[in-house]
Amino acid sequence: MGKTGIAEQAINLDAPYRYPEQAIREAYRVESESIVKVSSYFAQLRGGTVRLPGEVRSSDPYDIHAQSAMLLHFFEQRLSPEQMLVIRAKNTKPTTPMLEMRKRADAALLYEYIVHQHSPDVPRRYAEDAICGWIGYRRHHRESWWARHLKKDEKTLYRWRWGTKEVPKKGFLSAVYNLHLDAVSVLTIPMREAGLIRE
Repeated sequence: MGKTGIAEQAINLDAPYRYPEQAIREAYRVESESIVKVSSYFAQLRGGTVRLPGEVRSSDPYDIHAQSAMLLHFFEQRLSPEQMLVIRAKNTKPTTPMLEMRKRADAALLYEYIVHQHSPDVPRRYAEDAICGWIGYRRHHRESWWARHLKKDEKTLYRWRWGTKEVPKKGFLSAVYNLHLDAVSVLTIPMREAGLIRE
């Protein structure tokens, strides 16, 4: 399936999103795409200022990226550093070296500030590999490999990641996942008040 261009996937702040996750995904998707092709850049330079969301009715790449930047700023103003970290790590699309570096750095920060604090006894390399899988990277090893390498059964590894039915919050991925849910929940009311999601 061919790659859809920005014009066909424009963020439209005039048409409210159905839920916060949709706005989050769209903002990071647009962030990952080029505004214009390098070959046509100088031919398409234009003047003007960034317009307010209510004034944007265009599929112009500049407007779309401006809308994406406004959404990201909206998130940053309302989330805690830890909530913003997990949202950014999960949704950043590493399509450029800079975004790749940021996503990798965020994965490391998730370990340092969340997983290590929550589950300090879980082997670091295993936890980092599981985090990378959760944020969208291909994992370095399967669970069966880790079980042999760590001399643990796969049920133990699952318990490390997700806890148990009785105590699900003890899993380190459960902690990360719940932080992500909390961040989305925090955004719901202000996005509704701003007219960004439907009632």
